[in-house]
Amino acid sequence: MIAACVDVKVIGKLPCEIECDLIETHLESASRELERWIGEYSDSDEKKRADCFEAECCLAIAYLLPTLNTFYTEGVTTLSKEVGQVDFQFHNPQQVGVIAKTWIERAERCVAAYRDIGMVAI
Repeated sequence: MIAACVDVKVIGKLPCEIECDLIETHLESASRELERWIGEYSDSDEKKRADCFEAECCLAIAYLLPTLNTFYTEGVTTLSKEVGQVDFQFHNPQQVGVIAKTWIERAERCVAAYRDIGMVAI
């Protein structure tokens, strides 16, 4: 794993209030998936590391989306006081799937040059 929680927040434009423990779980999964795609990459040259860094973050965001889209209603009456003026938009499962797919496709494009198998053009 070459990316960190803060990197995922920056690339995904995620709120800083999201706990790193939650993100890191998905980031670890993303790292394992990326390694399945292209093999070991932590000791790669600078360009490949940069591409893999972005791919890790994109995969982590894709994996994180269903959790972020879940709204826990406990304490909703105090939500505006705790968060301030924020517009929340939640998606149905199909919409989340479409958004997650775009992040996965971005990850695939980042590392397409390093994959052994052919990829479908996007």
